[in-house]
Parts: sequence; C-alpha cells; structure tokens
Amino acid sequence: MVAMTRQSFQHEGDGMVYNTTEGAQKEVDYNKIESSFSFSRDQIKSLKIEDILKKVDSAAQELSDHMARTIFAAIERGTKEAGTQVDAGGRPFLPEVLFDALEKISIDFDEETGEPLMPSVFVSPEVAAQIQDKLPEWERNEEYKKRHDEIMKRKYEEWNARESNRKLVD
Repeated sequence: MVAMTRQSFQHEGDGMVYNTTEGAQKEVDYNKIESSFSFSRDQIKSLKIEDILKKVDSAAQELSDHMARTIFAAIERGTKEAGTQVDAGGRPFLPEVLFDALEKISIDFDEETGEPLMPSVFVSPEVAAQIQDKLPEWERNEEYKKRHDEIMKRKYEEWNARESNRKLVD
C-alpha cells in the first residue's frame, strides 16, 4: 500500500502543507512511528543470527502495522471530508453499494484503449470475500452490466472533460 502512494522528501520540519485536487490547502502534522528491540546480557552470550533476524522482522512488522493504521486513518478522514466514503451500514455488500462507490470516485482511462484505470479500493477481509464470491454472479446479470456500463460511460465522459480542460505547461 505504501508503494502506491506519491512520495516526496522533506528534510526538516514537523509537518507539511499540500493542495487537494479541489484546490484546498491542507496541513498535516507528522506522527512519530518507532519500534525497538533489545537483548539481555544473558541472551547475548548465546545469540545467533536467527535470533537477531527474528527481532528485526518483528520490529519491522510492528512499524508496518503502525504505518498502515496511520495511512488508513488518514484515508478515512479524507474520504469523509470529500464525501466519497461509502458505508453499507452493516448490510451485505450488494451491487448498489459498489455502484454508490463508483459514482463517488474519479476514474481515469487509458488514452489509447479507453479502458478504465480503476483505482485501488480497500475493504475489510470479510467484505473482500463477499465481493469475490458475488462478483461473478453479478457480472452475468444483465441489469448489473447495464448499470455498470452506464456509470463507466459517464465516468469516461467526465474524464474526457477533465482532460480537455487541463492546462498544459510550456
């Protein structure tokens, strides 16, 4: 997930400012993410490389877990602010929930093929299993296909309008 994010380097400071796609300026304070490990004097006497690697792996996993929680919290705040968060309210994941999500997001398209470049969507493992089980059934349903195609056609038109209104830099 971290590899999918845009990265920039900042060499000093305790926060940053960025502009949203809507032009709003946002400030972010940095959070400290850390992990540590140690060995007792007695452990050092019989320490093997495998023991060190296990501790390093455990610390790396702890950092990764904390980073993921931090990123998902930021995504949740951002989607709430932008009005793009979709909550099924505990109901099973149905096509209407998927269509609601598609309506709320911006989708880019391949300039040559016109195929949608679908963004990543993060859901709980339980919802992922529901989608995986139901999607083939939905895709065979003509009503589902028709609604999906209508949304994709509209999203293509929106993308085309965005692209044609872009300002090109000299």
